[in-house]
Amino acid sequence: MDCNKWIVPVFYGVDPRDVRNQRGSFADAFAKHEENFKHELEKVKTWRSALTAAANLSGWDSQVTRPDSTLIDKIVEDIVKKLNCGTSSANLKGLVGNERRMQEVLSLFQDGFPDFRMLGFWGTGGIGKTTLADAIYHHVSNGFQSCCFLANVREHDERRKLLKLRQKLLSNTLGDKNLDISTLTIGLGILKDRLSRMKVLIVCDDVSTLSQLEFLIGGTDWFGPGSRVIVTTRDKQVLIHFDIYPVRIYEVEELDGDESVQLFCQRAFKSSHPIEYQLQLSKMVLSVANGNPLAIKLIGSSLRGKTQSYQESEVKKLKQFPKQDIQNVLKWSFDALDFEERNVS
Repeated sequence: MDCNKWIVPVFYGVDPRDVRNQRGSFADAFAKHEENFKHELEKVKTWRSALTAAANLSGWDSQVTRPDSTLIDKIVEDIVKKLNCGTSSANLKGLVGNERRMQEVLSLFQDGFPDFRMLGFWGTGGIGKTTLADAIYHHVSNGFQSCCFLANVREHDERRKLLKLRQKLLSNTLGDKNLDISTLTIGLGILKDRLSRMKVLIVCDDVSTLSQLEFLIGGTDWFGPGSRVIVTTRDKQVLIHFDIYPVRIYEVEELDGDESVQLFCQRAFKSSHPIEYQLQLSKMVLSVANGNPLAIKLIGSSLRGKTQSYQESEVKKLKQFPKQDIQNVLKWSFDALDFEERNVS
């Protein structure tokens, strides 16, 4: 049970409670084992513990899912979903600075502790919190029984919208597309009990208030051992004052000078080896963008394919903004894009 591999219990023709407590035929079998291994009872004890742990996992019961053909289809669907959980269209190529950030985060994320962990990504808008969370999510998700990425939590500021998010969380992690918590008669307790036996990965992206986080992550007893929750936010206080469980805070910092130049040149010139005027233009942009990846990408995209004189003229306009006024820089850069460029960027 400590091999960090998926386990999909299938209780075929047996009661999971008999497996969990070694009753009935299991009791008879273990009595024989204890007789045969009377000098190695610790080994038999280990087998008992492993069987109990396996029975506590969320699995398939032939007495519940019928007929056998349906049970087989459901098991195959479940396994395919788990195998595909780690696949992604996310391409780390071109995500400048992310490799360095990922190494730093993974040292916190994969710390070897088997219990529940929460990790918070904090930083200004456009700094790359969501990009980093998405990269980590797809990098490690194969090691979890189930996973769920809740995007744009900030936009769900009403209880009705938060209920939809919670439903998505439970539906995705429990693998039940038809789950409707608004019509449940069995209550959330049973769902939480099922979830508490699973090792899950959850990302709550762009959380803006403490109440949002508290509503979605109700308590550490919701999630099984080894589960991980990542939270991204612009407000550090959300992470500090979340008192249900301590959150390890990772500050997503600006790109360094070399990374900024590389990203800008990729966007503006489709090149990692700028010529002299492009390098000078890069330095002018970076003095305004302050290592903010989104600002650098937007400015670069707005200048792509334009003449040198146009590029230099537009970059000079950026100097009108105070050094720390990154929001206006972002707005100016976005407004400079045409419709198609906005969708690409």
